Amino acid sequence: MSSPLLWGPNGAVNLQNQEILGNGQLISSDGVRNFVPAGSFENGTVGNFALGSVTLSGITPTTTISAGAASLTQSIVTSGAQLSGTYSMQVASAGTWTAGQGVYVPFTADASQQARVQQISFAYSITSGTSNVTIANSGADTFAVGVYDVTNSVWLAVSPAQYGAIQGYKGTCNIQVQLSSNSTSYQLFFFAQNASAGAVTIVMDQVFVGPQDFNGYGVTMTDWVAYTPTFTGFGTVSGALIYSRRVGDSLEVKGVFTSGTPTATQAQITIGFAGINTNVSIDSGKLPSLTAVGSASVNIANSNFYSVGVTASGGNNYFTFGAQTSSTSSLVPGNGNAVTGANNFSFFASVPIVGWSSNSQIVSQYDGRAVAAAVTATSYSVAANGTVIASSKSIDTHSAYNTSTGNFTCPVSGIYSVYLAQVLTSAGTAVEIGKNGVGQNTILQCYPGQYNQEYLSGAILVQANAGDTLQIICSVANTFNGVICFSLISGAQNIQAGQVIAASYTSATTSFSSAGPNQVIFPTKSFDTTGSYNTSTGNFTAPTTGYYLVICAVRWSVATYGAGAVQELYLYKNSSNVSILSRGNVQNYGSAILGLDGSQIVALNAGDTISIYAYNNTVTSLDGNSATNYVSIEQIAGAAGGGTTVITGGGGSGITRSVNVISTATSAGATSSTDYVYLVSGTTTLTLPTAVGNTNLYTVKNTGANTVSIATTSSQTIDGSTAPITLPVANTSLDLISDGSNWRII
Repeated sequence: MSSPLLWGPNGAVNLQNQEILGNGQLISSDGVRNFVPAGSFENGTVGNFALGSVTLSGITPTTTISAGAASLTQSIVTSGAQLSGTYSMQVASAGTWTAGQGVYVPFTADASQQARVQQISFAYSITSGTSNVTIANSGADTFAVGVYDVTNSVWLAVSPAQYGAIQGYKGTCNIQVQLSSNSTSYQLFFFAQNASAGAVTIVMDQVFVGPQDFNGYGVTMTDWVAYTPTFTGFGTVSGALIYSRRVGDSLEVKGVFTSGTPTATQAQITIGFAGINTNVSIDSGKLPSLTAVGSASVNIANSNFYSVGVTASGGNNYFTFGAQTSSTSSLVPGNGNAVTGANNFSFFASVPIVGWSSNSQIVSQYDGRAVAAAVTATSYSVAANGTVIASSKSIDTHSAYNTSTGNFTCPVSGIYSVYLAQVLTSAGTAVEIGKNGVGQNTILQCYPGQYNQEYLSGAILVQANAGDTLQIICSVANTFNGVICFSLISGAQNIQAGQVIAASYTSATTSFSSAGPNQVIFPTKSFDTTGSYNTSTGNFTAPTTGYYLVICAVRWSVATYGAGAVQELYLYKNSSNVSILSRGNVQNYGSAILGLDGSQIVALNAGDTISIYAYNNTVTSLDGNSATNYVSIEQIAGAAGGGTTVITGGGGSGITRSVNVISTATSAGATSSTDYVYLVSGTTTLTLPTAVGNTNLYTVKNTGANTVSIATTSSQTIDGSTAPITLPVANTSLDLISDGSNWRII
């Protein structure tokens, strides 16, 4: 008799080589354990799987899972209805599948897997009611997958987003979750995040939760996802079904449509990825000139018309089309009326994309924990061009910060966010992020000769390899009091390029014709994971909808600042001013080199653009130095919308950012090691918590046309005043941080 096999996430497993643990978990010969008991249903029962329901805020679960789901039934199927083996589990709704209802299973993870990334997978098939569900890889999807931490009573972030688990009517769900650092008790929940349009039946099998056990590099390949392109030259198009997917460094696009009455305009179809139009660009380094990239078919019967070719060239985000005739080559882009009539049209093409590589790291031996450190320096005297050394650590997930040298040693390669909030006692100080002891970029600058103390904060993104050291360097001898935070925002744990959106560019436009505001263009790329910044226009185009953190600094050439001197740094969205990032008021001062820096969180839809503008009525040129002129942009949360979005390392240690959309009187949160962002609409008041012992950063933005007030508790002050601070102008914002007893605007 042949040995029994179990088909799991890593292929067929010979059960003769397995050990079944007492709790029903299975451990394979290669050491990979499934924490879900009886996830293959081969005992002929649903086992620990049960129907349950949660309360949703939008599409996000907010409560514990309650037993029972009135709209659903649960059963075991066999005799040809199963997906594998002899038995599978079926969940069905007779009518509408109610949002928030689904099926869950508890599981217990090994203590050795705390704070580590786990693989979640299961086979599924929607066997009836496919027309009643939505699968668009977005918040509009019907189904989602979540993981609930029973110990801490919180829902953990999964990657990709909860709605990215179901990619079609039949297939295998493959997602990841990072477990909490202090819990082993969890629940896996498959549920409807939006109600179905009618009855639905889904069959599930081979449910797996366990450690990732694979390493190395390979070619990234995604599923086909529909998107809506822009057609030019084809008239009014109907019946369009256009799909794209990533294969290594290239985008493959296929589709069919019926053209309308074509015009004498060049025939073009735009490209898109992951359901979004024109969010990628063709790599000119790999496709420098017009090249054949595919073929098309048109139902034309004409003895002079042979075929249609698809062409493209680097730097563009569209295909062109040419008709091969007895007198014309298909390599020559043609007009719509030369390529087709009012006919059915189908095509396939493949083009290389900026920022994509075939040598993608699938999963590394990185242990999956969040990488973060938060340290505090108290009255530290730093020499000119010396390193700030913090003496105490509140967070250090990998023991990466050295309190003797002030160096943070990067445990893995990736893009790191460095943030600091500090009090400086010496004017004219530039504070830089150093890498391997060499200053890279100025994070912030203390304006010359204004105050004896400066309360300042700043942040920057820096790309580093494992083993590189990061440090904070002061240009002038100083007494440093403040907090420094290091965190990994993208690294080897990411499954494919494009999951993390981050860009950093340096240098700057060196001269302007007037005081401004003038757009600042940063031409030198440090990194750009999605190729979203255009060095010709100075615009960053958001590839996906979400909240973006923008960090920027500029420094003007030397000048003498007299009475009435004004300096400002702006953030523009879609060519309109949305925020003053920083304002200088250096007047009646001798010759000086002045810099401004600032940061802001902005909500962007896919396709929105952001750019940096500067104003100075004294000098019209920047010094162009790459260390003092830069912009860094990072997506910190996807799917901008109402409610609260908490961005963490998936349940591990690290600085947490909580994004809140409010319109009524609210008391701000006070959870330690959390930066709070409040996007406020309506005439209302946000009340800050006590400043005593609070090390959090609070960002408040007026997103409406009314007045937003910021108040304190216990008669504490904001910059010395007990009166509430007001934001009466739309799209203005403030950052606040505690000095230990009161609040300061930074």
